Formats: sequence, structure tokens, C-alpha cells
Amino acid sequence: MLDNPGNATIFGDNFEDIDFFYDISAMALAELYCQYLDTGQIYGYESKNVQVHWTANEDSLTFILQYLKDIQDEKPDQHGGREMTELWRESDSWLEWQSNLAYLIQRIEQEINCLQQ
Repeated sequence: MLDNPGNATIFGDNFEDIDFFYDISAMALAELYCQYLDTGQIYGYESKNVQVHWTANEDSLTFILQYLKDIQDEKPDQHGGREMTELWRESDSWLEWQSNLAYLIQRIEQEINCLQQ
């Protein structure tokens, strides 16, 4: 999923195909990838025990990073708003969600910088 940035994937054909589903998928993928980078595990399962190995190239991470930044900046989708941010803004967890999103952006940027070295 990450090794095919900009092509027809679960994220659509291009950035104009923004949708609530795509936003959730991008964030979930970033969360899982960051958890794997930080702990070597995904939700408590050590990758060596369940044969999980995550890899991503710079283009793929840049693609996910752009999605995350568009979510953070509340870039409107084709319907004029960003449903994900609208829903979170109405929740009691808005500040925690924003903090998590900022962490994901920072962590993906860090990983891209590591790949460039």
C-alpha cells in the first residue's frame, strides 16, 4: 500500500480524491508504521513472532506525509470540508487527536530524513 504512491491505491488516483475513508486509512497506516518504527511491534505483537516486516520508501512516506499535513491544515475536500477534522473537533478528545496527528507528522518527517542520509 505504501510502495505505490500517487497511483491508484486505497487512497484514490490523486490528492483530489480526498475522502473521509482515505483520511482514516492514511492516519491508521501512519500510526501502525510509527508504532512499528518505535517499538518493533504492532499492538503488542513482536514482528519476529508473527512475520511482520514493514518497509517504505521515501516517495511512499512523502505521500502519506502530505495526506497528514492536508488533514492537519484542514485542506477542504471536494465537498468543501474535511469530515474527519469536523468530527474530531466536536469530540472531547480534539486536543489529544491534534497532538497525535502532530506526532505522526513529526515521526514520518524524521523517518524521511533518515532515509535521505
